[in-house]
Amino acid sequence: MPRRCHQQRRQASHLLVVVGIFSCILNQGVCSASVVSVFPQQSDTSVPLRNFVFDSIGRKLYVGGVNVIYKLDENLQQDAAVMLGPHRDIVDCADASAFSLNCTLASETSDSNSQALALDIDSEVLIACGTLYYGSCAKINTADFSAAEYVYRPVVPNDRSKSVAILVAPGFTGTSLLYVGAAYSTVGVDALRSRVGLFSVRNLETFEVASVETSSSSFIQIRPDYHDNFAMHFIRAYHFNTHVYFFFRRPSQRAVGEITSHVLRVCTDDRRMYSIVELHLECSVGNDVYRYLRDVTLIDFDPPLQMNDDSSVTGPTLVGTFTSTAEDAGSSAVCLFQMSDVEVGFQSVIQNCYRGRGFLGPEYIAEIERCTETVGCFCFIYCFFCIWF
Repeated sequence: MPRRCHQQRRQASHLLVVVGIFSCILNQGVCSASVVSVFPQQSDTSVPLRNFVFDSIGRKLYVGGVNVIYKLDENLQQDAAVMLGPHRDIVDCADASAFSLNCTLASETSDSNSQALALDIDSEVLIACGTLYYGSCAKINTADFSAAEYVYRPVVPNDRSKSVAILVAPGFTGTSLLYVGAAYSTVGVDALRSRVGLFSVRNLETFEVASVETSSSSFIQIRPDYHDNFAMHFIRAYHFNTHVYFFFRRPSQRAVGEITSHVLRVCTDDRRMYSIVELHLECSVGNDVYRYLRDVTLIDFDPPLQMNDDSSVTGPTLVGTFTSTAEDAGSSAVCLFQMSDVEVGFQSVIQNCYRGRGFLGPEYIAEIERCTETVGCFCFIYCFFCIWF
């Protein structure tokens, strides 16, 4: 059998079942909040604050805005700020592999819109990725928080309307790596923006792709015929056990208006990204279906969370907010997915494919192929490696 035994299994017909559910209608009433900090807007034409990351060890909150990253103290008061722009952006490079400020620069300055933040705890570095320099990221030392060092390497979309999720987690190199899920950008020169990729695993020092081999690498592109009409909307990324999980919304099919929610995982020991598996994620409350994931967090319920029906939810659990419509309107629901059941869902897809049921895919990454029954391959499901005999 070919080594594509490892290849992703398509999510079609494999619906991730909700384990525990409770709902609350969120479109009624008003909740008042206490204002603890106000931040000046850096630009008249852009959104001032976009994302944040919390340092649970240093007890600091980092907030990304336009041209600036703020550090807040335990009382959520501004402690320091580092400027990331505006700067003259890179327009084009004669050699796409020689990406630096020696390339052609714009005549006017542009804002750096914050796209994603991540913490490299081991190195005490905050990674701040923005729209400047084709989606390059800057490093900020969290100890002194005084200056940013740009690493000129396209990592995230350079279009602020495009989504991205990044995460620092253990990797196949024996050290931590940067995991990136990024929507396709149409801004700028294709040879440069195509270096971002749909999914990639990158070195934390250089932000280069962590593994580049002849046959494959830790870098996956969306198929070219999906560039224009297949919008991926990334929401979050989490590390759990031996996998990194990406959560996003996307069209159910190319050129089809229906949007569906999904979770995709990749094994942290997989340098070729053959272990990718995607599942359809749906929240159901009674006969009502909430298809559109808005946000998700991972919580360890210990002690167990008691439900209204006298059942309980315990251990690592995904808590997601969903809406019933694609627009920010209508009813909303909060659904719980215990990670033990989520992992069983992924394992079921893999095992079924080895039995010849289901499809290889997904279609926005590779041509759809029917799974072939595999003989003589013993699979370790958690990281999905095969021993051939």
